[in-house]
Amino acid sequence: MRKTALITGGSSDLTSAISNVLSHHDINIILTYHNNYAKAYKLYDELKNKNNGVILVKCDVTKEEDILNLINTIKEKYSKLDYIINNAALSLDNDIDNKTKEEFLKVLDTNLVGPF
Repeated sequence: MRKTALITGGSSDLTSAISNVLSHHDINIILTYHNNYAKAYKLYDELKNKNNGVILVKCDVTKEEDILNLINTIKEKYSKLDYIINNAALSLDNDIDNKTKEEFLKVLDTNLVGPF
């Protein structure tokens, strides 16, 4: 039975590199994206020609409803998950003097709480 990998942050160059390696090992891939559909779809389109086990799912890792939808999609399509590669991340870099509490919490919500 083929293994299945979830990769969050499907519009990044790192996700592209990881996905290509996994495709060579005949692993099902679930790519997620939040905002950049065009870039994520381009990667999905490239991968589906090499790997018929690739799906693309819109998912904001800070929204529980999106996470539950993702879990249900994985269960329906593959029934199990072998690998999780958390590549979704947010960087709101600015000087500490200019950083707001809202910015700080948004980064924590995406980069720390999201993977949980």
